[in-house]
Amino acid sequence: MQNPKAINLHERKKIEETAPEFVQWMEDRIEAAKQEGRVDKALLLNDFVGRYPDFQWLKQRTFTSWLRLYCEYDQVYADLEETRSNGKSYVTFRFPD
Repeated sequence: MQNPKAINLHERKKIEETAPEFVQWMEDRIEAAKQEGRVDKALLLNDFVGRYPDFQWLKQRTFTSWLRLYCEYDQVYADLEETRSNGKSYVTFRFPD
């Protein structure tokens, strides 16, 4: 007996392992991310918390983990590259051609 194919499995995992607000924020940022190139992770966190003040508790480490999970489960992003320079942490979203 075969199990039925899980519909929207990646979408459910994104929400379950992060937060619905975070997923919405990322979906709103897709176009900007394509244009931005390398972005300071602290600025991304500040942007998210500015839009959703209930997440003032969110630490940079957890936020970075959410970024990784979103990219892992999302079909739009190909990769998330993380770099450090001059004491700052950056991410670059890599999109498929």
